[in-house]
Amino acid sequence: MHNLHMHEKTTTSSLNNTFSAMDSSNKDQWMAIGHETSKNQPRVAQSILTMLNSLKDIVDGFSVDQLTHSLQTATRAEEDKAEPQMIVAALCHDIGKAISVANHAQIAAEILRPYVDEDVYNVIRTHQEFQG
Repeated sequence: MHNLHMHEKTTTSSLNNTFSAMDSSNKDQWMAIGHETSKNQPRVAQSILTMLNSLKDIVDGFSVDQLTHSLQTATRAEEDKAEPQMIVAALCHDIGKAISVANHAQIAAEILRPYVDEDVYNVIRTHQEFQG
């Protein structure tokens, strides 16, 4: 535990030496930021799961909450033998509703964009257009 605390101090200390204006940055500072960003990448999965879980509180007039809807959609995709990326898209297509219902498709698409191919990204981004 003490070593972890020491590591946190070192990391915080090295970040304190970063720039305060873009025109005063250097390669080493960007390398440190890149390292920290990569190291913290697992938080993305946790954030997506948190957003997905929050859909259980959104019903908005539908017969089921949006988490149930997402699970149903992913189950149908899986039963249809869809590609893994499409199953993820089916599961997460409405996570943007955790932020804004009006543009939820675009929010979800941008969150998932680094992890899916262009076709799947476009399905997520435009899925609202296919609803009544």
